Amino acid sequence: MHRKVMAFTLIELLVVIAIIAILAAILFPVFAGAREKARMSACLSNLKQLGLAYNQYEQDYDETVPCGTNNWGGGNGWANQVYPYVKSTATYLCPDDVAPGDVISYAANTNMVGYKGNGTTVPATAIPAILSQMTAPASTVMLFEVVNCNGNWSVSLRSGLTSGDSQCSPVGNGLTPNGANYGQAATSLKFATGLLGNAAVTTTWSSDGNPADITANSYFTVGGLGRHQNGANYLMADCHAKFLQPGMVGAGKDVIQGGSLISATCPPGFDAAAPTVGCSNPVSYAATFSLL
Repeated sequence: MHRKVMAFTLIELLVVIAIIAILAAILFPVFAGAREKARMSACLSNLKQLGLAYNQYEQDYDETVPCGTNNWGGGNGWANQVYPYVKSTATYLCPDDVAPGDVISYAANTNMVGYKGNGTTVPATAIPAILSQMTAPASTVMLFEVVNCNGNWSVSLRSGLTSGDSQCSPVGNGLTPNGANYGQAATSLKFATGLLGNAAVTTTWSSDGNPADITANSYFTVGGLGRHQNGANYLMADCHAKFLQPGMVGAGKDVIQGGSLISATCPPGFDAAAPTVGCSNPVSYAATFSLL
């Protein structure tokens, strides 16, 4: 008596494979999104830790913010000043920052050091902002995300007030970054925030204000939508961290009017006393690089 052998037919096997492929196509993006969400949360946690370090530093130094230890000015070298409160170089690196040799993934708002408002000239003498004198610290950017800050230096060491890469943790004024590996090449120091408000009218970011038109070769930013799921993480001056989409952050020259943070649609660094054409329509933001 022959025993009947049960087996799948070729068609049945192909159907099973097709079902598995469909499920994989559905679930893999979900898993990828969950992994990116975890990396974004880890980055946000880093900024929260740096916020605690900033807070401790400010308490020890009469509520003044770190002003940098590098003679490039504008706050360059801030990372070393708060390192004694952090004691971990890993805190300075975002998990999504995969640029080769990157030392740090965050930059300080240079408007917090030396002068009020926005512009491109860094003063020779740093005059750190005093937290108690700020009117809107919860809406003022303290730290933001950057990429391509590499070099043979460490956030934990202070090499003296010398130029070059030594202790040159980066800064930026909402329009241009400044620090180690500064330049206009594709691999130079860049914002990882996406296209900020007000920066849309500048040809160095996007000639037509469309984030989709920003390429990796844009002078000052990598992509138009930010490092994490169409946005980036920020540390505010009151030392709380949050995720914001790029259009929610003003690049500078923003003011508080009627209890709201607004800006004219002007390029960063414009002269408020003689505004140019196109600066009449106010835009509301959740945060700003302006020192308010």
